[in-house]
Amino acid sequence: MKILITAPYNDPAQGVLREHFGEIVYRPWKPHGRAYNEGELIGLLKETQADALITEHDEVTALVIDTFPDLAFIGVCRGTPSNVSVATAKARGIPVFTTPARNAQAVAEMFVANVINLMRNTLAGIDWLQSEKWEKGAHTSYLQLREMNLPARWWGWWDSER
Repeated sequence: MKILITAPYNDPAQGVLREHFGEIVYRPWKPHGRAYNEGELIGLLKETQADALITEHDEVTALVIDTFPDLAFIGVCRGTPSNVSVATAKARGIPVFTTPARNAQAVAEMFVANVINLMRNTLAGIDWLQSEKWEKGAHTSYLQLREMNLPARWWGWWDSER
């Protein structure tokens, strides 16, 4: 089987696919700065004669799928296949795979970072520093900008049983 990969895909992951499926053709969209449009994707699939597609943001429209009705599968490196005509793929019997929660860790990290920024008045502190009014009202700024600490129990330092 020959798989066309247009999504960003690291070498070790490509190796795993190669080991299990065969030939890999790697043509990521990132060097172009945008996803492949319908016509470009049809051209790539014709040129590579791929049996399957792994995409991220490319326009996998009904025309793309109808032009290649024998694709073994369409893999989408995103939580929802909003760039794929899923109804057309389903009608053609082409499975569409997605990667739900692929960015769950990043979302959790961003949430924690935002909580810390809000509780520690980070943005107001940055504004105060950039205003260069360090001598004027230094005590007032301390009172306005002093941080609130996150409860220790959030981090497992406190045993709620005690």
